[in-house]
Amino acid sequence: MNGWGITDKGKQREGNEDFFIMNILMEHKQLFAVVCDGMGGAQAGEVASKMAAQAFEQELKRQIRPDMSRAYIRAALVSAVNAANDAVYTQAISGEEYDGMGTTLAALLIDGEDGVIANVGDSRVYMISDGAIRQATRDHSVVEEMISRGEITRKQARTYPGKNLITRVIGTDPAVDADTFEFTVREDTAILLCTDGLTNMLDEQEILLEIVQEADPAACCERLIESANKKGGDDNITVVFIKI
Repeated sequence: MNGWGITDKGKQREGNEDFFIMNILMEHKQLFAVVCDGMGGAQAGEVASKMAAQAFEQELKRQIRPDMSRAYIRAALVSAVNAANDAVYTQAISGEEYDGMGTTLAALLIDGEDGVIANVGDSRVYMISDGAIRQATRDHSVVEEMISRGEITRKQARTYPGKNLITRVIGTDPAVDADTFEFTVREDTAILLCTDGLTNMLDEQEILLEIVQEADPAACCERLIESANKKGGDDNITVVFIKI
């Protein structure tokens, strides 16, 4: 089990409001990763994403222990998400320069054969195996709700004017509900965490093509960033690639 990550400001933004952390604890066959995409005026987005990721990491390190049950893994992830929300919300109400700041969050924790994913917002986690890609998270967004109601198709959602409107965010309210998804860790599986700077530029099959064509996982991250930038690079782009 190993992982690689990279973040890039893209072609249209002056700064980078994305932030990620990955930590591998090989002695216990454990790994955790978190990807955040911040938002807010001035530099507030950069502050929010970094603060959320660091608070998440600090709380998760406090919770992690050897041989965790899947229920404990889920509880530890939820606790870490809540810590991230507390940190950003406290900062957001501390002064006008931080008013309205927030961030998405997508994360996972693996312990041996057990894994749990958590997400808030529209940053995503994908599972790749047997030549196929599957989105493991569900976006908290206006377009995702419209798709669920049958008002638009997933293809139409890619160009819908309000596709960037999200319905759940870290740090804008005193409490937040994270969705969690459990999975069994299998050999020859890859996991991709990413911000919407990637998924707004590349569809799932384009992402899969870059992954299966590149034998070097570190170079795979670079190829994904490069491909998103070639398509326009409208936003900051972050990818974390994990190979089981």
